[in-house]
Amino acid sequence: MSGAYLYSTERYRWLCKPKDAVQAVIDLHAPERLFLENHRAMAYASALVPTLSSVLDLGTGGGGFVRHFRHHYHDAVIRSVEASSAMVRLAERYFEIAPAAIIQERAQTFLARDQSHYDFISCDLFDGREAPADLFTVGFYEALANKLTSDGVLTLNLLPESEAQALQLLATVRAVFSGIGVLQFSELGNLVLVLCNAPLARLADREQALIASPYARNGEALYFASELHVLPS
Repeated sequence: MSGAYLYSTERYRWLCKPKDAVQAVIDLHAPERLFLENHRAMAYASALVPTLSSVLDLGTGGGGFVRHFRHHYHDAVIRSVEASSAMVRLAERYFEIAPAAIIQERAQTFLARDQSHYDFISCDLFDGREAPADLFTVGFYEALANKLTSDGVLTLNLLPESEAQALQLLATVRAVFSGIGVLQFSELGNLVLVLCNAPLARLADREQALIASPYARNGEALYFASELHVLPS
């Protein structure tokens, strides 16, 4: 990846660009660990799926979600898509991703041809702070909604440049999804959206789902469940 730097210690390995956020990071002693709290929040939303047997990871990057879900959901089928061929090579060489485990393709192209449905979809398409134009189109979210199973959950990482852009993104999403939950990470500037084709579960039900999930003893997961702001349908 042009302009990117790889760093390693005995325990950690990470990839970053000058004047930009970390692109990928792995704890070599615990490869399933997710470092950024917005990524952990996205993963916790998988607990809202009653039975998770299929996962689609759009914008795989260094493969953090792949390693995480393989660790926590051993039997799930995980399909990973990454647009950058350079990032795919780096993930395979340095971030413990098996060769050919990632489909090298733009998310939008993959969605147009894929015939499968998924219980859980994670979508993080940012390259640094740059968002693809598709994130601002109703058609992109319609394509995602059509890939969800009946009780499936989509979680989306956004990095709006302004409050006006954040409102624009929410308005676009609301044109498609009935269930919308929002988590704001002020320090990072990120918004994480939890999206369903049906209304989102109530707080008590979200907490019960987490208690029955791989995150049962994770206090942070329960905190995010309580902090999720559910928009009225």
